[in-house]
Amino acid sequence: AGPLRSCAATLIELEGQKENSPKAALEKYVKSTGESAWLEALPRISEAREQRVLPPGVAGPLLLKLIDIAKSIAKRLDKLREAQ
Repeated sequence: AGPLRSCAATLIELEGQKENSPKAALEKYVKSTGESAWLEALPRISEAREQRVLPPGVAGPLLLKLIDIAKSIAKRLDKLREAQ
């Protein structure tokens, strides 16, 4: 999740905003999308990093949500590039 958090932090900065940490930047980005399922995934990222394990049946759907978040960040970066 570190690279995803860094990408979100870079995007937020390119949009002229600032966050205290990459983790906060990812949360800010996800909130801006309005995707509640993505917002619910964020605590699981921390859980996976801290515990090194997730409950059965959680990892697969979480990974798919993280992929969707990454795609969404990429699309927003493309729009930002086109606007310049």
